[in-house]
Amino acid sequence: TTWLSPDMRLDRSGSTRPHIDRPKIAATGSSVYVTWEENGNRHGIFFNIPFGAQPYGTPTAGTNGVAPRLTASGFPVIGQVPTLQVADGLGAAPGALLIGIGPASKTAQPFLGGTLLVAPLLGAPVTLDPAGTASFALPVPNNPSLVGLNLNFQAGIVDSGAPIGVSLTNGLEVWIG
Repeated sequence: TTWLSPDMRLDRSGSTRPHIDRPKIAATGSSVYVTWEENGNRHGIFFNIPFGAQPYGTPTAGTNGVAPRLTASGFPVIGQVPTLQVADGLGAAPGALLIGIGPASKTAQPFLGGTLLVAPLLGAPVTLDPAGTASFALPVPNNPSLVGLNLNFQAGIVDSGAPIGVSLTNGLEVWIG
């Protein structure tokens, strides 16, 4: 029930009729993974995520050496409402959720004593609850043109225990299916 309604090209050959060998598919959590060998290339295994969320990069620790985490739950497919969660941040602290669009928005730039993992196009203010968590609904409109869209996220939290007063989560790459 959560598979993609329109077909989505996963190979990278550009050929209208690529030769695909040994395809494999696996799913865990809210992500689906596909691997294959392409056009007789037995030395390379290709990989794609038709939809799902993958963490990447290293967070920047804050108070007591604890690093905040950014995760996702639910299925990032059209018509669904997955949720992003920040956990292990400084309780009741303000911050921002940074949002980048497209694979090029994934970066690794030194920033406030940590690493900025998203070149943001948008930002949204956040305030963590007293336990140091926050959740964000990410409604995906029922619009087939969104299939294949890549979004990248990272949260920054004001935290005087961080190197320059801001702890940063890992990055989170989300592919819409």
